[in-house]
Amino acid sequence: MVSIVIPVYKVEKHIKRCLDSILAQTFQDFEIILINDNSPDNSREIIENYARNDNRFRIVDNEENSGAAWSRMVGYSNAHGEYITFYDPDDFLPKDALEMLYNAMVQDGVADICIGNYQRVFPDGSKSAIYENHLKYGHDKWSVAKSTLKKETPHYLWNKMYKTELFKQKELVTYKNFSKSSDEFLFFQVLQNSNKAININNLVYFYYDNKESASYNKDNENALKAMIISQKYVENCYKKHEDFTTLINEVKVKKYTHFITIAGSNKKLLKLVFNNNIDYLFTPWNLLKKFDNRKAIRVFYKYIKARIISFT
Repeated sequence: MVSIVIPVYKVEKHIKRCLDSILAQTFQDFEIILINDNSPDNSREIIENYARNDNRFRIVDNEENSGAAWSRMVGYSNAHGEYITFYDPDDFLPKDALEMLYNAMVQDGVADICIGNYQRVFPDGSKSAIYENHLKYGHDKWSVAKSTLKKETPHYLWNKMYKTELFKQKELVTYKNFSKSSDEFLFFQVLQNSNKAININNLVYFYYDNKESASYNKDNENALKAMIISQKYVENCYKKHEDFTTLINEVKVKKYTHFITIAGSNKKLLKLVFNNNIDYLFTPWNLLKKFDNRKAIRVFYKYIKARIISFT
């Protein structure tokens, strides 16, 4: 009933914990699609051992290292389940995660997406507070988009279950080596195909705070390009809808402020950011509408400093 898609790359330290947490689930009607992204460590050997002992494991090998976004595309293209869910190989699950998500989908009968709560787990074993998700505006795709853009529910792929047909309705855009914002980019594409999303107030995912993961590797050209591509896609989805005009502007200011921060004093990265005609976002008037006075001044100073570096 459920296809579980997991990209595998340089995770020999963590993959066993992830897979063991799936095997320990109270819900057992699943297949696990493991996409080996040309991993240079022992990850391939580890997942082979699991596949040897359980025919629910399927391994697909990428011909070359292509990144998590491409690997997920390979995964959902090979999925046989009625429902699909995505996990990162260094994360793990509470034992009843699949059952809670699956039951909520079945009981609702109409929902295309079900969203659960998650919790960060740190290398020392400590945990954050539980991150709850909220759909305050409704359950249609426009209302869910609003909740997501306001960060009341996350855009991550992994704390959710989807109807597999969402990934078959129309061609989804995927890039190789799309190292950052791949969750956001795919989630908003899939959301366009959906009619209804629901949420449950249950913990369904443990996110391991792995400093070696792609999530922390942002200050390079490929990563920044990926983040900008995702931001532009989201903007284009909603900018023509009157209800989203103000919200999209707010999101855009915050995103490009973040991109400037990531670029730092790297002239090449700053030019990549400023090539997107964003100066109008950083006028004092616009910043004062989005931030309190002190924050607006800090952001404006950061923008001016970055602009000077990009010109020199």
